[in-house]
Amino acid sequence: MESTINNKMQIKHELRHEQLLATIGQAASMLLGVSTVDEATKELMSIMEKIGNIMDAHQVHIWRVFDEQGVQKYTHAYNWIDASIEIEKPLPTGIVSPAGSIDEWERSFASDEHIAGKVLEMPELERDYLSSFGVKSFLIIPILLGDNLWGTVQIDDCVAERDFDLCDIPYLRSIGYIMANAINRYQLIIDLNDTASWLEDMLEEAQIANRIKSDFMSRMSHEMKTPMNAIIGISQVLKMYNLPDEVIKYISEIESNSKHLMSLISGVLDFSDINEGKFRLSNSEFDFHMMIEKIINAFKEKAEVNRQTFTSNVDSSVPKMVVGDEIHLERVITSILSNAIKFTPDGGEIYFESLMIGNHKGVITLQFKISDTGRGMSKQEQERLFDMFEQADGGLSRRFEGVGLGLPLSKRLVEKMGGDIEVKSQVGKGATFMFTCKLREPAQSDCFKNGAPDSVVKESGFTIW
Repeated sequence: MESTINNKMQIKHELRHEQLLATIGQAASMLLGVSTVDEATKELMSIMEKIGNIMDAHQVHIWRVFDEQGVQKYTHAYNWIDASIEIEKPLPTGIVSPAGSIDEWERSFASDEHIAGKVLEMPELERDYLSSFGVKSFLIIPILLGDNLWGTVQIDDCVAERDFDLCDIPYLRSIGYIMANAINRYQLIIDLNDTASWLEDMLEEAQIANRIKSDFMSRMSHEMKTPMNAIIGISQVLKMYNLPDEVIKYISEIESNSKHLMSLISGVLDFSDINEGKFRLSNSEFDFHMMIEKIINAFKEKAEVNRQTFTSNVDSSVPKMVVGDEIHLERVITSILSNAIKFTPDGGEIYFESLMIGNHKGVITLQFKISDTGRGMSKQEQERLFDMFEQADGGLSRRFEGVGLGLPLSKRLVEKMGGDIEVKSQVGKGATFMFTCKLREPAQSDCFKNGAPDSVVKESGFTIW
């Protein structure tokens, strides 16, 4: 009899965890896929209802923390109440300032420690406060973004005095992280809409508009990196669990798309820094052939999925170790290859080539060529291709990273690396991109940690760093 009860409890325990994992997936999908604040609010309430049902709870609350003149306060951001019960006195909305011994909770929250218990077993202040709202038992989980307390998720049972299963906390914490980041993201959308409206009314000169737009992009991108890092981190942690293959697949898709978005955010930051004159290339030694091999292998797999033919030719005379900015060189190559893969039809061909076309006094000049058999471009499209935010045409926007930053950023990066970029194309006959860049042999690297000397600049006709 006892064994049967234990088995039933174990089955219920495992089922609850499976349901919480599914809710994590829904929450992540909401953050990445929902496009409006109204949709986000609807999804948040749906997730909170699921948490309540899974946990056999009657109330779920999201509290936001903010600082007002050195005093930590809370605002009741969202709450879900089970419609099957009647709450005579709901928890207060608006701004709340904890008092007395509840301040001890703040120290626990700051240390990322949860608080749970039966209300009747709480100290007098907490007991009187929570019982006045009909709460019998509760679980409060702090949500920290970085080192800062963002808020808390509170789950209440208004019928029974019970102990919550502490094994559920990692799952609930993950859901809380994602919901917090979703709220931040959609608050950013509201701010973006307000800012865009203000810019439309106030900015008259294009130069002023571009400068403010660049500043805004930088702030927005920095803000978005926090939630994206959280999503990537949570995804990586979840993959360490012994989860079903289908769940691992969904988590991998979340991680992959998050990393792609992080790459786009980094691109926005680079473009902003370039426009503000703050951008600096790195000057470090790296394995050129290993970098190229990694890129080729990744895009060969993508081409196979699309039933495309991917061929490459890599000049073996290029030194194995070179000095330059590996990350930004890889970003340029990847950006152009991504377009080629994405917009070449099934059965089409993509060709990649890297050649060393010069080596003068330790300065290596490389040429890269990427060709595809896609839709091609008209001369008018080619003329606008590298202009910032000039890809307004619907078809062209869909082909080349619709925000209008991918190729303009690539052009700026190539120029920073002492090279140039060009495209040759005809409508219906594909496109060929060619660009050059300059790197150094490692033997010269120690001499140029603070930039290239004047003699090198004069001889080569460019500034490397």
